[in-house]
Amino acid sequence: MAAEAIFPLAAIAAFVGSRIASIAVPLAIERGKRSVNLVSSDDEKNILLSVMTQLDPDGCILKLLCSLEASSTEGVHTPKERALVNTFTNQNETLTPYNAAYIYAVNIGQHAHDAALCDKKFNKCSISVAELRDLLEWSSNCGEQ
Repeated sequence: MAAEAIFPLAAIAAFVGSRIASIAVPLAIERGKRSVNLVSSDDEKNILLSVMTQLDPDGCILKLLCSLEASSTEGVHTPKERALVNTFTNQNETLTPYNAAYIYAVNIGQHAHDAALCDKKFNKCSISVAELRDLLEWSSNCGEQ
């Protein structure tokens, strides 16, 4: 695996881990019969998105999101790819500084329907979309027998 793939892989792994944990696993301290939530579900999502952004400074996940959405009419997405895109295409999702870049990438793909534009727009990422798709599948299968 190329060294340049390490950070996007880590960011993808963070996403996959959050999906496995359903993002909304409450962080709580048990006190008798009461639990006190230390972090809200929205805060958890924001923390995850912040970590993903820091782990992916070249915007490889943005490139992947854009390309997947640009090719969405082809209907060849794996369940993991659909889960990644669906995370940022929720119409009820409030735009925040944490998710804005991801929603922007999806919107470019939705309107352009051209993966080449995604490559051009997110050109800091030197990893091909095919390799990013493989990384998503590979990281999603970690731990499976």
